[in-house]
Amino acid sequence: MFDSILGLPLHPLVVHAVVVLLPLAALGVIALTVVPRWRQRYAALVLIALVVATGSAFVAKESGEALARVVGEPGDHGEWGDLVPIAAFALLVVGGAWLATVMWGGRSGRRGATSAAIASSSGAEGEAAPARDRAPKSQRSGLGSTLFGAAASLVALAVLGVTMAAGHTGAKAAWSEVDMSKTGSTASPSVSPSPSVSASASASGSASPSASASGSASAPSASPTEATYTMAQVAKHATSSSCWSAINGSVYDLTQWLSQHPGGASPIRSICGRDGSTAFNQRHANTAEAQDTLPHFKIGTLAP
Repeated sequence: MFDSILGLPLHPLVVHAVVVLLPLAALGVIALTVVPRWRQRYAALVLIALVVATGSAFVAKESGEALARVVGEPGDHGEWGDLVPIAAFALLVVGGAWLATVMWGGRSGRRGATSAAIASSSGAEGEAAPARDRAPKSQRSGLGSTLFGAAASLVALAVLGVTMAAGHTGAKAAWSEVDMSKTGSTASPSVSPSPSVSASASASGSASPSASASGSASAPSASPTEATYTMAQVAKHATSSSCWSAINGSVYDLTQWLSQHPGGASPIRSICGRDGSTAFNQRHANTAEAQDTLPHFKIGTLAP
């Protein structure tokens, strides 16, 4: 339901509503707490933005999980993304209740002022006295509203922090592998040095092959007798301590890459012991750095 719209992933589209409206609504709650004269004019607008932002946060979470099933888990972004709708709902409950009381209190105050003016002009001193008696109650109500607004502002600050963390980790997961130093169409792709990786594996009925990779940009030459593995053998290495994956007909030992992947360990962990061709191609088909780095972890080919 929340996976795509018009053939495009829904998550990158709806997430913009969250990262724009939710911080604006949180800042609006804080501003109305600090500047009381703005409350009657902008309380309804802030409340509408908060409702839309909260709904968008839940849609973004569901669409993000649908996208992760296709491209792999986005590392820390997934964990922060799960917190955003919770934080937004908390602000909707606390901040929305406060904004509702502000709007209701403003209407009641205007009606009370109108009644007092009518009573004063008609000389009804007997009815004016109760209005003076109600003054302390009004003061207590104002103090309660201020404290309520302060609590809503604290929740709004927490929402700002969670939203910023989710946005930052999301941008990091999506763009961390883009080299912004490349300018112009003639710039040659640069590959950051990759650590040397040594991988050895044994297969029943075959010798124990080993493959090593250095941080050079060129892929290592194939050994004279390249090992061949079945998916059953790959499936036995599905943990963080031993992570193999079959990608485009080759088998890779990605164990050491788990802690070094710029997008976090989760995307790599999601393809441990599995065929990760779809996840890799959809995310890195046009990423020169990823294409050059992957061969350093190759330990053999996948049996047909």
